[in-house]
Amino acid sequence: MNQAFGLDAFNFTLAGAREGFGPFLGVYLQHQGFDPARTGFAMSLAGIAGIAATAPLVALIDRIAAKRAAVVLAVACIAIGAVLVAASKQLWIVAAGQVFIGIADSSLAPLVAALTLGLVGRDRYADRVARNEAFTAGRASLAQGRRGSLDTKPDRFCPG
Repeated sequence: MNQAFGLDAFNFTLAGAREGFGPFLGVYLQHQGFDPARTGFAMSLAGIAGIAATAPLVALIDRIAAKRAAVVLAVACIAIGAVLVAASKQLWIVAAGQVFIGIADSSLAPLVAALTLGLVGRDRYADRVARNEAFTAGRASLAQGRRGSLDTKPDRFCPG
């Protein structure tokens, strides 16, 4: 029971790390002085890096035994990427942060799947994946609602 609760809590908190950047990055970068071309370039890097890294990462995840340590590393890379994006107005540093985020984020789904399979086995895997997604979606919904309620001033990020 403790492991199931731990997986629920993990999926709930992980959604905050995974869903926290995309919707607001463009507005944030433009507020930092990036023109639309540089904003689009920076925003596309996470997706491109994630696509390029997915197959090799899945193969690596299948082979490693330290899947929990890999989750810690992935979350740390997302945090490092977020700090790089927030700490600089230079395109190449923001780009590096986006690459960190994209690669790390693309490893999280297969890592959660591997941890889930190891925890519940093949017979209960489908039911457990549905529960994982319910906790992930619940957290993402709460986070978006909270973000929307924090700012009642529409021109906060769009001066002019």
